[in-house]
Amino acid sequence: MLDETPYWRIVKNNAENFLRVTWKPAACDMPEQEFKEHLNCFVDLLRSTHVKKFLVDASAGHFIMLPHIQEWHDHTIVPQYEKIGIKRIAFIYPDDIVKVMSLEQTFDEQRARQLHTRFFNDMKSAESWITD
Repeated sequence: MLDETPYWRIVKNNAENFLRVTWKPAACDMPEQEFKEHLNCFVDLLRSTHVKKFLVDASAGHFIMLPHIQEWHDHTIVPQYEKIGIKRIAFIYPDDIVKVMSLEQTFDEQRARQLHTRFFNDMKSAESWITD
């Protein structure tokens, strides 16, 4: 395990060389500033582990990104993913459609294609794609 907080758990799959982020139910209610701090921490973990792929399991909980947070993510976090050379990002959908839309709107279409971002509704499909 690389990191664990009340909001998430991050582990590295050494065999397939990707990070798995599992958001916990408490993430739904996390303060905005803590969400930003978590994403900045995640970028640091990506740099230090040298992985080029990650899987985000947001099925149990996820911070709903309001438009100003989506904009911050697009201008602050995504360029760092690009600089690190991230090749694939898999997201597992939560059941709540509002959260799904929040996740999908996190990446604009062009950047989603560049970073090879895909959205799934089950772990098996996400793992199969991220390790392909």
